[in-house]
Amino acid sequence: NADIWYQLGKAYKNQEKLKEAIHSFNQALKINPQFTQAWLMLASIYRKQAKHTKVIACLQKLTQIAPENPRYWEFLAEY
Repeated sequence: NADIWYQLGKAYKNQEKLKEAIHSFNQALKINPQFTQAWLMLASIYRKQAKHTKVIACLQKLTQIAPENPRYWEFLAEY
């Protein structure tokens, strides 16, 4: 279940276990590639790690999934 993987990822992120969090969010996205919250969490982690290319890739994916959401476009423009 994508939600379970997402919740696990959030728990790992809160504990600063970023490798485990990334794995969990990726598992959620394998189940549901349209899971916007998981893409946002990945972008947040990659930003913290200064992995700029990965941040941009996540934000671009968000604008593809939900192009009507101005928030995602703003995040991408700010980055």
